[in-house]
Amino acid sequence: MLSESLTLVHIDQLRFQWKDNQLFTPKDNFFQFNVKANEIVGISAPSGFGKTTLLNYILNKYQETTLPYHVHGSITLNTVSIGYLPQFAQEALHPTFTIAKQIKAFQTNLNLPSETDEEIEQLLIQLGFEDPSATLGKTANELSGGQRQRICLLLLLLKRPDVLVLDEPTAALDKTNALLLFNFLKNWSREAQNGVLCITHQTDWLRDFCDTWIDYNQSEAIDKSIETKQPSTSTLLTVSNLSYSYSDHKVISNLSANFESGKCYAISGSSGKGKSTFGKIASGHLTNYQGHINGTHFDQEPCNADSKTLDLWRRTYVYIPQNSFAILKGDNNFIEEMKWVYQASKNKMPENSIWESHCEQLNLEKSTLYRPLNSLSGGERQKLSILQYLIQKPSLLILDEPTAAMDDLSKKALLEMLLKLLQSREMSLVFLTHDSFLIDNADTRIEL
Repeated sequence: MLSESLTLVHIDQLRFQWKDNQLFTPKDNFFQFNVKANEIVGISAPSGFGKTTLLNYILNKYQETTLPYHVHGSITLNTVSIGYLPQFAQEALHPTFTIAKQIKAFQTNLNLPSETDEEIEQLLIQLGFEDPSATLGKTANELSGGQRQRICLLLLLLKRPDVLVLDEPTAALDKTNALLLFNFLKNWSREAQNGVLCITHQTDWLRDFCDTWIDYNQSEAIDKSIETKQPSTSTLLTVSNLSYSYSDHKVISNLSANFESGKCYAISGSSGKGKSTFGKIASGHLTNYQGHINGTHFDQEPCNADSKTLDLWRRTYVYIPQNSFAILKGDNNFIEEMKWVYQASKNKMPENSIWESHCEQLNLEKSTLYRPLNSLSGGERQKLSILQYLIQKPSLLILDEPTAAMDDLSKKALLEMLLKLLQSREMSLVFLTHDSFLIDNADTRIEL
């Protein structure tokens, strides 16, 4: 147990600068804070400000000789161990192994003290799982993104770190589970007298849980209302009495809905209610459903379509998963990565100017297209991932938590761009989301 007054992490006037002299953070801003034992520190800043780079530097992911940027200022670590939970840590879970098996393997591989079944179940309850025994028997594929993220946090806690570093920990959570999570973290930091550093765009309530709150966002209020003209409509997709189950656990029950061109839909519901599952069904990636799903210009449903029809369905009704930006990584820049994608598909690559014009619409610097992907923030890569799918000109675009890693300005810019598309194309938007901003600006809300 650490001393309550001990400073675990000290950041002093830290700023990052690319070697081509482009600043990562504005000239007159820098990171300056301490993380102490028994304390939660929250940091909020715009996309591209350098939050993820800050975490990488704290975690010593780069060797000083290979840093892709210059570092101004200093960092001092007075801690034995740091536990890091990235934005979409849930992808590290094996999709078909049970949670119980993965917890046991994690403890064995890292030579960690084995917690009793009762202790594990108590942790699960504290993290918002109502039936911990049933959760342990499920595979990762049977859990929602938010549930998998909390399982990864549980694994991290088993390592008993001195400092928890969390990158957008509430991005995949509804507000009820997000509040429960931070109540748990507050109690954990007090009882264990450890520190928590949280990087987030969530500012409206999260600051109340933090002992120290640092906000690098613009101070002026942002008008989030979006004005649009309604185009003519036609039905693109019809869902009738749709149901889906994982083993004996039903996540969607008798859902019926019509999706029309020119309309924006928000499908909401707490974690585990089947939002992502619906997106995979509607886009033809899950075909063992019950009920019916009919697409305009298609004679076959996905459940009985041949491979050629199914491929066309998936390009017409496009699902962008929550962690779609995870594949945008490595030393290549976005343009180089897209050249490879288009060559592989034998399609013509759009001109660079097309990508650049979309960047402007999304509040992204054009230079983002030409920087190494592994140097971009989660929010920047999320927006680039969305652009990659938009170029396909789908009839129905299903976006799973598209604003999870975005600040308010970027959220508004994204929505404005997408709603303009509705006015110029015969298409529909479907948001699978907890974000009240997207829900409030949708034409129709469907609660699961």
